[in-house]
Amino acid sequence: ERSIALGLTVEMPDKIMHGSSLGWAGWHQQISLWAGNGYLSGLIEQFLAHDFTVCITADHGNLEAIGTGKISEGVLAESRGQRTRIYSDQSLRDITLEEKKDMTISLNLPILPESKHALYAKGRGAFVAKGETIVTHGGASLDEMIVPWITIKGGKK
Repeated sequence: ERSIALGLTVEMPDKIMHGSSLGWAGWHQQISLWAGNGYLSGLIEQFLAHDFTVCITADHGNLEAIGTGKISEGVLAESRGQRTRIYSDQSLRDITLEEKKDMTISLNLPILPESKHALYAKGRGAFVAKGETIVTHGGASLDEMIVPWITIKGGKK
């Protein structure tokens, strides 16, 4: 018996997350509104009608974060995420770490190449305006490592 597999990416939940400025409440409300249009449920129903097993997952988790203040570092950082900064030079990273030690941490993780030096927001902080609530990803948090896995099997008709 031959099996057929198909992978699709539905980007809207991630786009909503990146545009969310009202925290979890705003993200959930926008997701509910989007889900109400029936796109995802219709897609799932079509595959189930053709005897597919549907698996739903995500590429990463996310979390609600509170702004601890922006880091103005000009061109020092190669990557300027809301929860992580990547530097090509350790000494440049360390300068920002020392200047912003109340809101940053450095983890020497063996998964990064030797030429990349990361700086992370502490706790549930983010490098956005102080007090601003966002939904985001890209830092050191278990919330960002845990992703859902849902399996839906249709019955034979």
